[in-house]
Amino acid sequence: MWNCANCGELLEDHFEACWKCSTLRDSEPADDSVDNESAPPPTEHLPHNAPAGALPAQGSAKPTRPGQPQSRPPRPIDLYKVVPFVGRISTGMFSTDNANTVAGQMQAAIEREAIAGWDFHSFAKVDVEVKPGCLASLFGARAAYVTFDQLVFRAKSQDQ
Repeated sequence: MWNCANCGELLEDHFEACWKCSTLRDSEPADDSVDNESAPPPTEHLPHNAPAGALPAQGSAKPTRPGQPQSRPPRPIDLYKVVPFVGRISTGMFSTDNANTVAGQMQAAIEREAIAGWDFHSFAKVDVEVKPGCLASLFGARAAYVTFDQLVFRAKSQDQ
């Protein structure tokens, strides 16, 4: 067992850092002029409605010397919007004309969101499980899976 030099927490030998304040095992005691016991924990700068267990973006912490609590600078929160995309063609299946038609539809959807203040971020496929109804399940029907295409947008930053 060992005691943390910063907060005094009693820790088991296999820990290399304090779970409470992140001080490394062989660190020098912190400056006594600061009362670390009563200091609030570092602010994570998450939105008030963030789900439990949410973490801030990686790399947002300022480097500090060992034994000092890390403080995180305020960081603007990225806002996202997800829009379903369904390409539509009139006839046929595999043709250059149909590929160009669907590409034009996707481009129009992206441009429409750009005008509304959103930057295109990514394209995603989402699988949805569709469970059979009561009667169908009585006859042995199993769940079916349907894939939906989604366009993901991020709000434009204010400095653009």
